[in-house]
Amino acid sequence: MAHPPTGRRAGYGDLAEAASRLPVPESVALKDPSDFKLVGTRVSGVDIPAIATGAARYGLDVRVPGMLYAVVARCPVHGGRLDSFDASEAMRVPGVRDVVEVEPLVIAGLLYGAVRSGVAVIAENTWAAMQGREALAVTWDEGRYRDESSEGIRARFRDRAGQSGETVLRDEGDAPAAAASAAMRIEAEYELPALAHVCMEPVNFTADVREDRAVVWGPTQTPRFLRAVLASGLRLPRESVEVHPTLSGGGFGRRLAFDYGIEAAVISKLVGAPVMVVWTREDDVRHDYYRTPSYHRMHAGLDEGRRVVSWHHHVLSASLARNSELPSPDQEPDHPGLYDVQGAADLPYDIENVLIEYTPIDVGLQMGSWRSVSHSFNVFAVNCFVDELAAAAGLDPLELQLRLLGEPRTAEIDLPLPGRRGRPRPEVGLLRRVLELAADRAGWSTPLPAGRGRGIACCYYKKTYAAHVAEVSVDPEGNVRVHRIVAALDCGRVVNPSGVEAQAEGAAMDGVATVLNWEVTLEGGRVRQSNFHDYPLLTIARAPEVEVHVAPSDRPPSGVGEPPYPSVAPAIANAIFAAAGVRVRRLPVRRDDLRG
Repeated sequence: MAHPPTGRRAGYGDLAEAASRLPVPESVALKDPSDFKLVGTRVSGVDIPAIATGAARYGLDVRVPGMLYAVVARCPVHGGRLDSFDASEAMRVPGVRDVVEVEPLVIAGLLYGAVRSGVAVIAENTWAAMQGREALAVTWDEGRYRDESSEGIRARFRDRAGQSGETVLRDEGDAPAAAASAAMRIEAEYELPALAHVCMEPVNFTADVREDRAVVWGPTQTPRFLRAVLASGLRLPRESVEVHPTLSGGGFGRRLAFDYGIEAAVISKLVGAPVMVVWTREDDVRHDYYRTPSYHRMHAGLDEGRRVVSWHHHVLSASLARNSELPSPDQEPDHPGLYDVQGAADLPYDIENVLIEYTPIDVGLQMGSWRSVSHSFNVFAVNCFVDELAAAAGLDPLELQLRLLGEPRTAEIDLPLPGRRGRPRPEVGLLRRVLELAADRAGWSTPLPAGRGRGIACCYYKKTYAAHVAEVSVDPEGNVRVHRIVAALDCGRVVNPSGVEAQAEGAAMDGVATVLNWEVTLEGGRVRQSNFHDYPLLTIARAPEVEVHVAPSDRPPSGVGEPPYPSVAPAIANAIFAAAGVRVRRLPVRRDDLRG
């Protein structure tokens, strides 16, 4: 703060004690938005110069006196355990200091904080630790998922999809009867795979654990939670645990988990020295907390006036609520939580007869939060199915979306989920507005070059509303090119437009990669993918032009980290149908499905 008449300056901290003695006003007049000078202006990221010049400090840049490095051999099958190991050859590798068993550990009953069974090789540098791990002789008890495969998971999904759901989330009117008497009935099934996070900075954490204190450094999205969990697991007072977050080279939900932070602390305690645990890219891809695979069976009925009179959606997924035990007030054990059904159960459409069911399917993978969580797959199924209904009814997809939303209103949705606080209350008028904005800016009704098509999709995520229009072409060999993506958002009052645009642009790129590239598959209980050669990131050559349009709003800011993602992939899939006349019901898209 500055006092212009005298030129004196002081930081807020210097004045905090004096300010604490002032009386608290009973009412405060907030600044009128017309007087804002900073809110709504473009501000560059404060870390960008340091990131661009290499001065930024990431977790992998942490250095502590006397620090050693560790890599861990983990069972290649989820849930497996160490049987035996021989470290004699590993100890002969120059630079290797120690080899220790890491016993499986679950702190406070949270699998998001689980340490997997394994063998840690501790060395003077990462290369020696990696070479030492290669020299280990390890035998694993691979457990009950030793024969798990993607084909088996798919078969379980398909077999169970035709039955009634384990949990009925919404049952309004009589959807089966309305469908039976409808003039037209439409059915479709959609499959979406497990996905890895592949953050650019591989998983890492550094820990220095002593008898009476613990200090850790690294990339985490949950530093306060990590501190509490470490205090519990290490049996230390919370004030004796320090967590120093670093910049994260990508998060996307992977760094909500704190398994690697606990792993570093456990190993440091075992060896009595500061230790940086480093995961290779192969470790990262094959031992992730994955985006859950899902399967969707959809039924709808249309009357003679082309009005949708019934909607039936059976969601099947590898439950995040059951497979990660991520603590949340929205979840209870053995019951689907919002992390499994958001984007499907909170359907905002004005349909009289609705039946939405959910069934969890056990799979040999550990589930975790992935950008937009269950919205990332449920919104895909909902929007692609709406596009199919529009084609069957001979309607423009935008027209049907607006018809289904109905008149602007607050749609208070009743979901019978234990522990649920309140109800989803989407503002339908705001969803309509972003749909119309995206369509207008994309030139929805204007002609396209031959061989191209447009697709549209929308979603709301908590209190943010998003819509996307994608422009796509498909060549005779089945190769898809996404040329342009137009995003429209209503995220409340925008504080920094540059930040909103950056998030929406990044989400668009993730959406394209989801459709074209990404899939985690299993064979013999093992994840087949290992690195960017078989789990490729989107390259600049395949990146589309992205436009971001933000609807003005005086609502409180509502966030843009996750909401711009879910409707990107269905917009692309719908555009593929417009361009090639072929439905995409399974991701990632396969050329054989589109080849003319």
